[in-house]
Amino acid sequence: MLDIFIIKCYFTSMAKNILYYFGLITQVGLTIIFTLLIALFIGRYLDEKFGLNGIFTIFFIFIGIGAGFFSVYKQIIDKYDKR
Repeated sequence: MLDIFIIKCYFTSMAKNILYYFGLITQVGLTIIFTLLIALFIGRYLDEKFGLNGIFTIFFIFIGIGAGFFSVYKQIIDKYDKR
């Protein structure tokens, strides 16, 4: 009976870890995608407004990538500190 309880506790703990890391990976992916998309739309809007051929779009894509990775870094550091 005790063996079944130990196995059940082990798999419950493992399932919690799997869900935790799946949530973290999902959060990281969505953060990068949304910051990149927001930056892309801002760059395209400014290109259309000022009549430039992709200068702002390229600039804001790099800004979005940097902001996305910085946000992901902060999220991971915060999650690591809480554990």
